[in-house]
Amino acid sequence: MPVSRKILVLVLALALAGAAAFSGCGGAAASWRVMGPKQKAAVMWDIYSGQYERYLADYDRWKTAADGPARNALRESLKARKQALREAYDALTIYSGYVDTGAVPLPAVEDKALDLLGRIGG
Repeated sequence: MPVSRKILVLVLALALAGAAAFSGCGGAAASWRVMGPKQKAAVMWDIYSGQYERYLADYDRWKTAADGPARNALRESLKARKQALREAYDALTIYSGYVDTGAVPLPAVEDKALDLLGRIGG
């Protein structure tokens, strides 16, 4: 299992545990497979939001960094993450569009959204 997939699974497990704690499930975390599309969309948007906040914090750090190789590397990282965030946003919007109309998103749509979340570090 690639590292980004492992991180995604860990983040999803933590998000599920948090969601279960707040939903009054008595601490029993629901499995991703048994979650409904609305729950999955909420978890995916939470992951996206966290990564976007991290991107903004790194951007603020870049603005105040001294010129040099570290600043240049951070700039390149920010460019790549910005593109990945845009792609993930589009995929999550499509997924949520299915959910909002009451349709069950196609597995390919869900897989794409999860893959893109993995790319942004989710």
